[in-house]
Amino acid sequence: MKLGICTNMIASTDDRFGVSHLNEIAEAGFEYIELPMATIMSVDEQEYQKLVKTISDSPVKCEVVCSLMRPDISVVGDEYDKNKLVEYIKVAATRANDLHVKSVVFGSPRSRSMRFPPYSLSDTLLQLAESLHIIMNHMDQYGISVLMEPLNRIETNLINTFEQSASFCRKVGRKGFRSMIDFAHFKVNGEPYSSIIENMDMLAHIHIARPFERKFPMDEREEDYSGFIKKLSEAGYNETISIEAVSKDVKNDAKAANILLRKLISRYYM
Repeated sequence: MKLGICTNMIASTDDRFGVSHLNEIAEAGFEYIELPMATIMSVDEQEYQKLVKTISDSPVKCEVVCSLMRPDISVVGDEYDKNKLVEYIKVAATRANDLHVKSVVFGSPRSRSMRFPPYSLSDTLLQLAESLHIIMNHMDQYGISVLMEPLNRIETNLINTFEQSASFCRKVGRKGFRSMIDFAHFKVNGEPYSSIIENMDMLAHIHIARPFERKFPMDEREEDYSGFIKKLSEAGYNETISIEAVSKDVKNDAKAANILLRKLISRYYM
């Protein structure tokens, strides 16, 4: 099981990628970072190349990116523009490949939400599937997987639960298109652990943080991290887990979180 940290929530105005914490992340025992693609796509070529050099020199590499779409790129609804999507994804796939990314997480609530009622859920899902085929056509060229992220109902009105996401992935039917679970969204939604077992064939990545507060997991008494990791073990999950959380003290929070997650993994993974 590989552990990483999403840098989007530990970024700042002066460090928009969160890369000033790379050494602290490595020293805490994490094996990779998860950068925000929307931010990568918002910078010019000079700043982007500087990022590529920083990651190349870093002790931890970027295996996953989150936040695939910039908020101004809609994949459903009246604002959807196929040509704009193709232009965006073509560059995004190239930049992800430059960084040696293996998977991109499609959360991006603003991009995928239905915003103009009355709308048809079935028609919107068909449009989303069309957009995903476009995205996959470009990511497939580099062997990069796309992971649909279920988000809580406060953030989006389209694909909220892991069960819904897994079902949608099956209908799209692309080999490199799978789902993931964000523990914080999962708990806010009140989803059952049974859905992990039932949809294990679609599970390819995990985000974890303390729900609501979005802080680093520090103590197993805070939330049912133990029950969650146990269920992942029972389901046979053995891929990546990224912490996606805010912190005012990355060095110490990362160390404590790594100790906690390694302890739980050792407990349930024999």
